[in-house]
Amino acid sequence: IYIFIIEELPQSVTLERFSQEFNNSLMRLDGGKQNRILLLIAAKDRKLRIQTSRDVWDLLTDDECRHIITNLIAPEFKQKRYYSGISSGLSAMINELKE
Repeated sequence: IYIFIIEELPQSVTLERFSQEFNNSLMRLDGGKQNRILLLIAAKDRKLRIQTSRDVWDLLTDDECRHIITNLIAPEFKQKRYYSGISSGLSAMINELKE
């Protein structure tokens, strides 16, 4: 699991595109493995995304990622408890992988 925090997204680049391209860059560093999870946070844009690679799609679905962001990470961020939000989200991702 990678956690990547940027100040803001490059102009004219969506969060989805940026996270997919960054995840592809990580794949090259990982020797082509498809078992990554990326938590991308664009601080100034107030956006975040969990991007999964092919081998973990069944273990951490889009619905589960949405639930983690909406119910665990975002509420903590709104209270300016960033570490707590990241920690809660990370714990939930790890628990999903264990099941």
